[in-house]
Amino acid sequence: MIPESPFNKIAFDEFLLNGWLVSEGPDHLIVGWGAWQEGTNPNSEIASVYAPDFYLKTARPWRMTQQWSIVTRELFASLVLAKLGSKVNADAQGFQWVEPSFSDFKSQFESIQEGRRSRGLIKAVPIVHAQAREIMSQERLLRILNKLASLPSSLFAYGFWEGGAANGDVRAGLIGATPEILFIENEGLVSTVALAGTRGKTPEGGDAEKLLADPKERREHQLVIDDIMAVLSKHSDVLVSETFAQELPTLFHLKAEIRAEFDEPVSFATMAQELHPTPALGVSPRKLGFDEIARWDDVTRRGRYGAPFGVL
Repeated sequence: MIPESPFNKIAFDEFLLNGWLVSEGPDHLIVGWGAWQEGTNPNSEIASVYAPDFYLKTARPWRMTQQWSIVTRELFASLVLAKLGSKVNADAQGFQWVEPSFSDFKSQFESIQEGRRSRGLIKAVPIVHAQAREIMSQERLLRILNKLASLPSSLFAYGFWEGGAANGDVRAGLIGATPEILFIENEGLVSTVALAGTRGKTPEGGDAEKLLADPKERREHQLVIDDIMAVLSKHSDVLVSETFAQELPTLFHLKAEIRAEFDEPVSFATMAQELHPTPALGVSPRKLGFDEIARWDDVTRRGRYGAPFGVL
């Protein structure tokens, strides 16, 4: 049973200045608000957010607020809409995006190909960034939160931000949605997924069947399954479901559900460090590690993009 939430209009105003959220099942969100504390370890008395950089080098990866609550998506959406007020149907001022150059991607691709020839690299994930030099105003944040509140249950909302301006503009943060779970741990039962292999939706249909029958995508998906099993099998026997095609708003992903029951507890941070990054976002074989990724990745710009994010 979920207790009555202290998350009201007053708390929501504080949440917009300094806040965090993460999905808790299909119908609820965990939210936190108030002044930030940072630390090298979680605070066992309050909800603690784990938000390191991709390379897990953040000196103080844990962030905490004294106030937190589990809220229904319905309540959350009503608070967002009440704050937007008459602006809810107004034309939104979008971001002016600057797309990455093809040469940035090409250089990464060539480095990965060289790794396949000379270092035993099997799979890698190059990334490039589109950028927008815009202010994240409170209205823009509200519009993003409004979209997050209406996401299908197949996508998990997450994020944190901190203010810094008198007018409520956001100074820094991270916000988004993902279909991927790195892990969920509950009294020794660890659940995760292998999510790799993608096909966009087409007017002709039949995309799920085509994805399941695609040998290249199935090979890449199996690399992720094998990698996760190798990590978890050090602690426990591992159960893996049949691979199926998960439907998302604009595409299909190959997905397999994976579970392991640990005999001895493993800390939240240790579990994240052992599993991150899977070949879905990193490299295969895993032993090549962050050093391999850093050969082509823009380490200075990567930041928290693709990094673990969770709450304990």
